[in-house]
Amino acid sequence: MGFLSPLANDEFSMRLLIGVQEACKDQNLILIVRSAMTQREEQEGIRFLRAAGVDGLLIFPVDGEAYSEAVLNLKTEGFPFVLIDRYLPGIKTNAVYSDNFAGGRIGTEFLVQKRPSSNRDHIGHQIENVQLRGPLLRLPGHGQKRRD
Repeated sequence: MGFLSPLANDEFSMRLLIGVQEACKDQNLILIVRSAMTQREEQEGIRFLRAAGVDGLLIFPVDGEAYSEAVLNLKTEGFPFVLIDRYLPGIKTNAVYSDNFAGGRIGTEFLVQKRPSSNRDHIGHQIENVQLRGPLLRLPGHGQKRRD
């Protein structure tokens, strides 16, 4: 099994890697891990892992455009892969991802409960990278809770 991800320099990434390792161990699968910080490195990582003989890929895509050429090639070639926390709108593929709408609603609900009623109109939602779909998908959940 191949696992391709940006460098694991945060708790989420580390927990994800540990979970993948444990699942592979439980299934007696050999895991090959490769990091990629850019789409070019992602493309090279996919090529490397396939050349290494993996039977499938778990891909946590780099930030940016989701329609990477390398990932689309996997789809057209029928190579087994699963995207982690990303999906390709309009293209049927295997993916696991967060319910960002619910996350936005729950996060806003938590803040509303913790803030004095006089400050409840001053809760914001910051998006640093508009190319990432997750933060954009959390925004409607944030807005719904603000309207409730």
